[in-house]
Amino acid sequence: MPSTKEVAELIKKDPTAVESYMPLVLEAIRDDKDIAEKYGDLKDAVAKEVFEEVKSTNNKHEKHMLELCETCLEKRATKYYHLAKDMFKEKRIINWKQHIPLAEKLIKTFEVPVALVRNKNDDWWGKDRKPSGTEMGGALKDCIKAMLEGFDRDKILKKVSKCMVEVLVKLCKMPNELQIIAGHAFSSNSFHKLSWDGTEKMLPALYNNLYEWMTSGNVDLESQSDDKTRFISDIIKSSLEGAGSPSKYAKEIYKIYQYVLTHDLDGQPFSGYGLLALTINSGFVVKNCSNQRLIRDFVPGVVKMLKCDNEQLMMTASACITSFYQQVDLLAPCADDVMEAFLDGKSDTLGLCLKPLYGVSPEKILSKFDQLAEAMEDMNQTNKTYIYMLWDDVAKDNAKLLVPHLDLMMDDVTNSQICHQVVSVLGTMSIKFPGQFVDKIDKLMRVAKQTPYTIHAVSKIVASVGQINEKQAERCMKILVDKLKIIEDMWVMVILMDMKRIGRKHVEVLKKYRADIEPFMKSQAMGVADMVQSLIDFMEGRSLEALADDVEDVKEDVQNLDNRVTETEENVDRLDKTVTEQGQEIDNVKNEVTEQGQRLGDLEEVVDDTIVRVDEIDRKTITNAPKWSRDIANLLNPEHEHDWRFLAIRLGFTGEDVRNWALSPDPTMAILAEWYTIHKSSEATFAILTALQDMGRDDAATIVEEALQAADKVVPKAAPDISEKPPRVFISYQWDHQPEVKVIQEHLEKAGFNCWLDIGQMGGGDSLFAKINEGMRAAKVVLCMCTEKYSKSENCNKEVNLANLLNKPIIPVLIEKIDWPPSGSMSMLFAQLLYIQFFTDKEYVRGEKFWEDAKFAELLGQISYHVAPDEEMITDEYRNWVPQIDDLPKVVKKANEKTSTDDNTKAEKATDQTQQIIPQVFISYQWDKQTEIKTLYSRLTSLGFSCWLDIMQMGGGDPLYSKIDKGIRNAKVVVSIVTPKYALSANCRREVSLTDALRKPIIPLLMQRMTWPPEGPMSMPFAQLLYIDCTSESTQKEFRDAKFDDLVQKLKEHATVEDTVVQSAPPSDTEKPEIEEAKQVEEESPSPPAAENIKKPEAEEKEEPAQQNQPPKEDAKEDQKLQPISTEDRAKLSGSTVPQQTQPPKEDTEEDQKLEPMSTQDPAKLSGSTVPQQTQPPKEDAEEDQKLQPISTEDPAKLSGSTVPQQTQPPKEDPKEDQKLEPVSSQDPAKLSGSTVPEARPQSEMGPKHAEVIQPERSASAPKERARPDSPKKKKKSSMCTIL
Repeated sequence: MPSTKEVAELIKKDPTAVESYMPLVLEAIRDDKDIAEKYGDLKDAVAKEVFEEVKSTNNKHEKHMLELCETCLEKRATKYYHLAKDMFKEKRIINWKQHIPLAEKLIKTFEVPVALVRNKNDDWWGKDRKPSGTEMGGALKDCIKAMLEGFDRDKILKKVSKCMVEVLVKLCKMPNELQIIAGHAFSSNSFHKLSWDGTEKMLPALYNNLYEWMTSGNVDLESQSDDKTRFISDIIKSSLEGAGSPSKYAKEIYKIYQYVLTHDLDGQPFSGYGLLALTINSGFVVKNCSNQRLIRDFVPGVVKMLKCDNEQLMMTASACITSFYQQVDLLAPCADDVMEAFLDGKSDTLGLCLKPLYGVSPEKILSKFDQLAEAMEDMNQTNKTYIYMLWDDVAKDNAKLLVPHLDLMMDDVTNSQICHQVVSVLGTMSIKFPGQFVDKIDKLMRVAKQTPYTIHAVSKIVASVGQINEKQAERCMKILVDKLKIIEDMWVMVILMDMKRIGRKHVEVLKKYRADIEPFMKSQAMGVADMVQSLIDFMEGRSLEALADDVEDVKEDVQNLDNRVTETEENVDRLDKTVTEQGQEIDNVKNEVTEQGQRLGDLEEVVDDTIVRVDEIDRKTITNAPKWSRDIANLLNPEHEHDWRFLAIRLGFTGEDVRNWALSPDPTMAILAEWYTIHKSSEATFAILTALQDMGRDDAATIVEEALQAADKVVPKAAPDISEKPPRVFISYQWDHQPEVKVIQEHLEKAGFNCWLDIGQMGGGDSLFAKINEGMRAAKVVLCMCTEKYSKSENCNKEVNLANLLNKPIIPVLIEKIDWPPSGSMSMLFAQLLYIQFFTDKEYVRGEKFWEDAKFAELLGQISYHVAPDEEMITDEYRNWVPQIDDLPKVVKKANEKTSTDDNTKAEKATDQTQQIIPQVFISYQWDKQTEIKTLYSRLTSLGFSCWLDIMQMGGGDPLYSKIDKGIRNAKVVVSIVTPKYALSANCRREVSLTDALRKPIIPLLMQRMTWPPEGPMSMPFAQLLYIDCTSESTQKEFRDAKFDDLVQKLKEHATVEDTVVQSAPPSDTEKPEIEEAKQVEEESPSPPAAENIKKPEAEEKEEPAQQNQPPKEDAKEDQKLQPISTEDRAKLSGSTVPQQTQPPKEDTEEDQKLEPMSTQDPAKLSGSTVPQQTQPPKEDAEEDQKLQPISTEDPAKLSGSTVPQQTQPPKEDPKEDQKLEPVSSQDPAKLSGSTVPEARPQSEMGPKHAEVIQPERSASAPKERARPDSPKKKKKSSMCTIL
């Protein structure tokens, strides 16, 4: 039987003979004794040669691949786990959709216990390394994750999930180290989750196995990052999230919960037991909080967690209790513990439970009543609100308990945030203890003046005091009448009702103010005229009480008639038995029944008339809602998916309000009445119309729109003001964040930008969509205030779509934390835009400034691209505005070596400074290293290099990929900051791929220890490159050591050092030493060797003209390419000592034998021998096929008198490209003419941030100009053009 190495050689000779060598491959794998090593000849040959052949034949050898995959998994070795992983990831190798039975067989191979084998690399890391961190454990985990990915890709993951759960059940029964890793891999994949549907019957066995293993004494869960802890936690979390029918496994999960709670949960951070408790609380208790039967047994455990010292566990427990705070039966047994935790200040949310607990166990709440009152002095506003909500219920039953704390409530009544709750409690107390408020009326009236929405409770207190005696009635009636004359219309009904309360005991006092009441008969407010008429009827002796007495009399008559009818029926029954004997009596009874029927008819008419009168009384009920509210109520009161409850939530009312209105006979009218009570009519109507449209209740929205149209006809329209300029900035937002948007609008207008906002542009009766359309079309730029509700709002989506259709520039501004791009229909439009983040983690007061100055400056800079500010609107605060970006790399001026005294030279330099510079150095990095990259950027720019950095180029609203593409195409060299995360980043891989495709030089900087070249798609571009080792912390801190000098030398081989880099402000005293040091480094740095100084062998010089026009060959001669020269070989060739590159720790001893990449220096210069030039692959871009052109279309040979053949230039696709000066060709034209030709500096567009940094200094009196990307650029004339 051939060895693995012999089979590998056989494969390399003829990879296409799959049928012949595959049986040998399978036998070689089965006989391979090397289990722990990651690499092997056979594994590498199959991965590189066989898989490529199989993919090219489009599943032709699928049968052999299935056998190979099964053999690899049954071998249970590290390298063959990697080989199986590669097969699962590639669809062209195996399509699993047709092989479900085999897929289930492969899944069951992981349930077999296998011992973990550590190799040399694992021993190098130490014996304490976790099993999942070993190479064998990592290979097993990656193989299972690739299997889940492949099954999900081929749409069979859901079909084989049941088999996976069966394997998990077996893995949970006393697992070893590799079984723990396999179980964790099956359950922890967040992207390709297995389906738990239909597996509910298997979960009891799974949880029992876990419980037996946990209680066996071999499991220690003190660390939450241990493999065992993660294994148990992820299985429980995944199963609880995916499975249904919780009653089938509630008993088993409770056993685990009880065992976890027997251990100590205190300490920071919490242990693995604490992690399991958190998982069960969030995945089972909170999820099933509405099912009392399921979670009843878990409540004591939640309360126990509430008492622990770990803050995170305590907050989780309080969140669980708050989730079922309305389940009063569950809360009653733990009322004392909840009260104690609330008094200790462990959680503010526990205050929600006080009011429901009082309804079930009032004695437990009242026993700690005094402690609550004492603790109120140190409580925050939220907790005080919860206590006053409790006291509102206490005042109805035990108002006497609150009398000693009356002074405390009178102190809090001046607090505008909680005065509404305080006054409500006082109003309830005043009904039973009016004498306590005789001397407090004046203070309460002042409170009502400051906070008008408390007038209903203050008026109730005044009316209660007025019922004490006639003297107080006179006093209080005068107060109410005086308030009635100045109060807003919405509160007139409240005052009139309380005046009637006083009049019921002292009607004569009420009659004295009849003349003040009667003028309100003409009031247009809904219900006011009816209330005034009711008061007049009361004063004249006509009242609803008399009508109620009449109704009672009628009811008595009806009852009497009903009794008589019953007796008549009994008589009819008796008459039926004796019909022959008493025929005459039957006739008499029939006549009597007929008369009774007539009387019943009359009675029905009386009842119908009574119903009509009751309806009239109902329509006279006091309310602030408009006339059309009754029609809306008829539509929303019936139970529906979007009924009155959904309207209440859309208007921002709490769940407690909804519960209170559910007891009302007409909940919709109650909602509208309170809404119009606390809002202005115009704003309230617009909010209700918007809410109805968002709810999809077009039937109700039509009623409101028709009412608004009718109102338009009543109000005369003013002539339009044509002279006013329409706002040029359109602000799109969602109404819940109106205070924040108003502040942003205020500051934008202070900066000179007039803004369109719906509340400022629309009046009563305006057509909603017509006004928005006008504002959008007149605007030059659209600001989208992005929030979670904004992305889901139908009207906001319409505005964004309209802006997109009108090709308006869109700038997204984040005013709260959301995922980007937001989910929904906006994601397609926002995916290619960069947002400006206004929100911060700091708390702020709504209606005040909440952003950082740098972010607002960035927004002003973006707006100024499209709209010029109005100088008349600009305030002093923004008069001298210059956009600043905090924490950006500094750009330092490089001093000129010589100063010319010629005036023309000064003018030319001033012109050059205003020109923008195309960055020649593109810096590609992953954002975790942004701080170090800013330092590197500052150092390079201080030496005169023009660099492209994403944070310096892009602002809000810019397309993401177009800027990066342009930056790479214009750059002369790319610096890649290589880290493990950089190698895995999809965006970084795109940048490296584009750089490689454009044949741009790449200089890798290794910032973290890792395998070289990096694994994955980047390995090919980096394989033949030498990296610069910058892993040292001292190097990354300042970039001033020898490693940075190596980078500068390599950059000078490709990029030129700019003469001047202009800074927006002169350097400070602290920066001057840095500038001098930058000068010194630049002067001491040796210049790169000129191209003409490197002598080439004659044979190579002769072959170069022929090779320039010949495409590279793709035949078998590629195998004969020269291998890179190692470090030792270079030293031998040059006769000098070359320092060896520091390499990261190798993972295989065979890697030590690989040749080192060639140095960036010319190997021909080192050895003086001929080194054939490496063949380049064909270029994909037609523009890239063209080699460097001469600097002028004229023959440069004329300058020296010699003949140089002119190179033909291809046609250019972009007319702007015609103006770019091309670098010198193979021979330097300057040598021909004997003059020095400086290299022409190309031009480019710079982003708004960079443009502001390089702008020249201006005098303080000169107006500030903002850089615009579309402004015309001045072209710099080269010295060569002047010579020609």
